[in-house]
Amino acid sequence: MQPTFRWFLTGATLTAVLLFSPRGFSEPGGGGLEPILQSIQKLDLDPDTILEQVRQIESEQQSQKIQSELKELEGELERLNATKADLEKRLSEIQSLPASPDRGDLGEISSDNFEFFETHIRPVLAESCYACHGPEKQKAGLRLDNAESFLVGGESGPAFFPDDPEGSRL
Repeated sequence: MQPTFRWFLTGATLTAVLLFSPRGFSEPGGGGLEPILQSIQKLDLDPDTILEQVRQIESEQQSQKIQSELKELEGELERLNATKADLEKRLSEIQSLPASPDRGDLGEISSDNFEFFETHIRPVLAESCYACHGPEKQKAGLRLDNAESFLVGGESGPAFFPDDPEGSRL
């Protein structure tokens, strides 16, 4: 350790003792510096000891910080693992759903059927269903504002079966 730094630490220690001494030195019976010097010697406050204590405190603080960060990361990992498990479950459910019908399976839609749908069905869907199952929001993955999505259905499968209207969910 450099001599200048050693003198600095010794001076800083002595200044601290003088400033925080319970009795003033100018008071009668103040005791002088001798008792203070003896107290400093008893404390063994040489610069190397002080540096070692500072390093130990810094090491403990760093260890506490690392432990805190580790706890946070473990919590984040637990949350991500839960999200992963949820996504894997959803993927499994989606994979178990029947394949969506081809557009060719729909056949040609006659103009009478199209007109009936546009006149009688779409207004009911728009008024009652699009808020939750339209272009902006698809609750349970069900979208009812276009024919393909209408037939594919949502998370629980198709909501409408063209060949079996009575068996359809709508």
